[in-house]
Amino acid sequence: MLGNFFTAVGSLFQFLFQRKVLPQTAAVFEALAESITPLPGNPVSAGSERDKYAAAYYIYTLDHYVSLKVCFKPSTFGLANAAAKMLNMAAKQLIDSGKNEHPADSAFASAHGMFAALHTKDRCRVISLLEHLQVDLAGLPVPFYKNPGTVLAVVSILTMLGSAGHYSEWTGYGATRSGPPAARKLVQFPAGWQQVGYPGPAKGYHGLRGCLRDKFSE
Repeated sequence: MLGNFFTAVGSLFQFLFQRKVLPQTAAVFEALAESITPLPGNPVSAGSERDKYAAAYYIYTLDHYVSLKVCFKPSTFGLANAAAKMLNMAAKQLIDSGKNEHPADSAFASAHGMFAALHTKDRCRVISLLEHLQVDLAGLPVPFYKNPGTVLAVVSILTMLGSAGHYSEWTGYGATRSGPPAARKLVQFPAGWQQVGYPGPAKGYHGLRGCLRDKFSE
């Protein structure tokens, strides 16, 4: 009991005062991005350039735009490290329960986190367990510790951000991506545009109303 108390206090301290993005945090979000918008390749490790951009989008959004209510007032604390730790802890619970269908790469886990060491299908199982609150909430870090509402809210955000980070213009902003929206400029063709074959914005698209035809048939 006393050990759990000190663990919770340590988790709270890290959440409130750890602002530097941890190395495992980036690795976990790269793996999450690879699982939500997968590309053919290694089913265990992520690491493509596309996934690195998506991980940066996760981290920036969680640390700057997602807030929690404290004393009835929304406050931004920086959720990236805590969210990544939640995914790692939930992944460990999946393995401990024997519900993973593929063996985890333990050597990879030591450097990149347990979530990243899972097969993509098992990573999706971790997300599903969190979505259905089928994890031990007392084994999660602050602010998710015994807090089902925050778990559900943040997991919902995580699944949404994976697609947004890939299919939006985020990957094309280059060094301006971390600036305010008004200061961002497209410096390269976004990865999502390339994947779906979007040719990019052009003047006059909004004015196209159809084409004249001599004959028309259903």
